[in-house]
Amino acid sequence: AMVIAANHRLKEILALNGLTDNVVLIPHGVHPRPKLPLLEIRDKVKFYFLGRIQYSKGLHNLLQAFEDIDNSLYELHVIGDAESRRSLQAYKARVVDMAKGKNVIFHGEIPNADLESIIKDMHVMIHPAIFLEVYGLTIAESLSIGRPVLATRCGGSEMQIQDGINGWLVAPNDVAALHSKIVDII
Repeated sequence: AMVIAANHRLKEILALNGLTDNVVLIPHGVHPRPKLPLLEIRDKVKFYFLGRIQYSKGLHNLLQAFEDIDNSLYELHVIGDAESRRSLQAYKARVVDMAKGKNVIFHGEIPNADLESIIKDMHVMIHPAIFLEVYGLTIAESLSIGRPVLATRCGGSEMQIQDGINGWLVAPNDVAALHSKIVDII
């Protein structure tokens, strides 16, 4: 029998807990998508968050990171939604409230087949997770279509992002670092 680890960090955690034999690293993959041309940035950088609206994804930190950034310099598109559980709906309401006064557009959940129709106009994906992400499927999807990703170092992002090459990595739960990198990108 083998134990399958989806990323290097998970393999390290398994080793710390005594599982060292027969642990095989098999990263998750995504279906290849055609690379989309990266549009020239004319007046504002179009960032997007892609994923579930829940606390562990760090959307509250992302919205805090946009504090004191001129709304005319960016758009932040939130693609995804919260599940129907009351606690997740309460978190979503908090996020929507935090977005007031910022240049944020909520798209809700969209079918996977329609993803490219929205992302084709975007420049940078932001993945601000605050807990261990086993892999980061949305990171892989965004990189596969040619979008750089700003992500936190929460496991799967480090396997996919080469800092400064195809994206940027910052510490998790560090709003100041996230803010600074967003300003650098702008």
